[in-house]
Amino acid sequence: MRKSILDLAQDELLTMYKYNASNVWFDYQAEGKAGRGGRVASILIYIYTREHPKEGEQRPWRKGDLPLYPFVEEPETKEKKTLAQKIQTNEFYNVENQERISEHFLSKYLSKREVAYYMAQIR
Repeated sequence: MRKSILDLAQDELLTMYKYNASNVWFDYQAEGKAGRGGRVASILIYIYTREHPKEGEQRPWRKGDLPLYPFVEEPETKEKKTLAQKIQTNEFYNVENQERISEHFLSKYLSKREVAYYMAQIR
C-alpha cells in the first residue's frame, strides 16, 4: 500500500504543489511497525496547504528527520520479561486459579468423589 498508493500520490501532489498546480500536499508516518515486514497499526497523515506550509524543507519525511509532529510522545520500550516473570505476573498461573480450573475439568469426566481424591493429590 505504501509504495503503490501513498508514495505515488505523495510524489504527484508534491510535484503539482511545487509547480502551483495544487494548493495541498501531504506527508505521512506509519505507526506501530514492529520490525521489517511488521504490521502497521495506523498511518498518520499530515496535510500541508499554501496557508499552512510545512516548516523547513518542502520534501517528504525521511528517516533521521525530526518528528513531523514533535508533541507526539514515543511509546516507552517495554523491557523483555523472562518466562518465569511472565508466569508470575499472569493471573492464569495463579495457584487458586489453577486449582479451580483443574477441578472444573476433572468434574466434567469424573465423579465428585474421584475429583476430591485427585484434587487432594494435586495439592
